[in-house]
Amino acid sequence: MFTEEPEGRFELSGFIDNFYRFRAGKLAMKKRLKESEYQSLIQSQKESPVELLADPQTQKRWWMFKDRFYVGDMSLSPEEVNALALLKQDVFTERLRKAVLFMESKSGVKPQESKLISEDVKVFVFDRDRGKCVKCGGLRDLGFGYKIPPETGGTNKEDNVWLICKECRQ
Repeated sequence: MFTEEPEGRFELSGFIDNFYRFRAGKLAMKKRLKESEYQSLIQSQKESPVELLADPQTQKRWWMFKDRFYVGDMSLSPEEVNALALLKQDVFTERLRKAVLFMESKSGVKPQESKLISEDVKVFVFDRDRGKCVKCGGLRDLGFGYKIPPETGGTNKEDNVWLICKECRQ
């Protein structure tokens, strides 16, 4: 078993000496991480999975890899966690691509407007904006829009593109 851990998070605690601790539901990491240790962990997990917590009772381990939390069987090695996490990310990215294509087919966005924005940017923006209109949070008639239109100097990069519904677009 290997899944993304939706309840995983780091909590900042302490009054004078702040420290970080990973928590997943009611379970918490025993070790308190100083700021420098926490920053080192954050950097390390970008390259390879970092084990955060092991629970002998449930025979599960919690990991952080590429800014996401995962939980899996105790038997999984860091290499196996790496492979499984990358596979999950590929599956997720493919689902996002399909969601973006579906959304565009239903949104009424003119094809030439949509083609100006690369597929990679669309997938990134759809994920970043969580599949909702950035102005009203709506889920209907979504399309990609520009904060600054290309005609007035805006780019087709993710920092200038957002997900916006038809109503807010007008």
